[in-house]
Amino acid sequence: MQRLTKIILNNLIKLAVVLCIIAFLIPKNTAFANGFEFTIIARGKSYVFSLDEIAFYNDKYYLKDAENVVDKIYLDTIVREKNATCTFNFNNENPFTITSESNGLALDKERLLNDIDFALNNSKTSVKAHYNLIKPKITAKNLNEETFLRGRFTTYYSYSEDGRKQNISLSTNKISNLVLKDGDEFSFNKTVGERTIENGFVGAKVILNGDYTEGVGGGVCQTSTTLYNCALISGLKITEQHPHSLQVGYIEPSFDAMVNSYTTDLKFVNNTGGTIYIGGVADGDRVTFSIYGKKPTSVYERVSVITSELDCNEYIYEDDFTLKLGTTKWVRQPKNGVTSEGFLVEYKNGVRVKNVKLRQDKYNSLKGVIKVGKG
Repeated sequence: MQRLTKIILNNLIKLAVVLCIIAFLIPKNTAFANGFEFTIIARGKSYVFSLDEIAFYNDKYYLKDAENVVDKIYLDTIVREKNATCTFNFNNENPFTITSESNGLALDKERLLNDIDFALNNSKTSVKAHYNLIKPKITAKNLNEETFLRGRFTTYYSYSEDGRKQNISLSTNKISNLVLKDGDEFSFNKTVGERTIENGFVGAKVILNGDYTEGVGGGVCQTSTTLYNCALISGLKITEQHPHSLQVGYIEPSFDAMVNSYTTDLKFVNNTGGTIYIGGVADGDRVTFSIYGKKPTSVYERVSVITSELDCNEYIYEDDFTLKLGTTKWVRQPKNGVTSEGFLVEYKNGVRVKNVKLRQDKYNSLKGVIKVGKG
């Protein structure tokens, strides 16, 4: 009897040793030991991994190359956010067309890696991915805040010859619908281009060397002057402007902006902190510019002051063989010159807070012209 008991005890010890060895060799997670698959569910898609893609190390289960797997799922399921957009067309009754933004969705990669690790080691055969909301940087509200009419300015030119009207219309159209981002600088010459026949400009009166003469592009200075004044009352920073040598009839002294293709330009910077939109129209009677952007905190008023007059009673006599000998014809009366100053007055909530002297100019006098008959 004792011998039988001893045999049974030895057999039990051997059986216990064998069971320990088997327990050590067989993975603890019976689901994977039996060959079940592991599934990641992400935005309705299922990503299935076999037992071969799961590792067991240091008494723990791992998804092989887990970080790259999660990166691929991230790229496969991401929904990109969309910024709101704004289309500007000054020719439309409502110049702004704004499309709304939409949110995006991005896989929470760090959380998914942790969830995979937890699931594999707690007898779970699937895990569901979580997503984070991605908000767009530009919203429709942002864009609507940049559609405020900051300034509008008009000058008139119905008295002009056809060539001058054509040049004003052409140069205005080249500027209209221009969009300037915050910090961008506008250049009249870069935007309009050289005033040449090839670019569509025609001959008209221009001021050259203190007198009126024929030149290609005559009239564009009224376009630049109108835009200059619109930029002033819109609160933009003027970085370049030039006066004419003679006073012009379409604007007060010290508020003109003379340009030519090569040596003088009109420039200003968008210093509003947002986008600005420039619209222009020339209808044969008047040229108008409008500037839209963020609502300013100030309102601006232009003030022109004539500080002195430069008298002129001189005439230029020109021979004219189409007139009868001894006769005369008055072509132009003398025109006095002036000196002037331009100021920009700033108001906040209806109260004047600043009066800035912008410039001080001298406009030459213009001699009269009399034709003398030599025929």
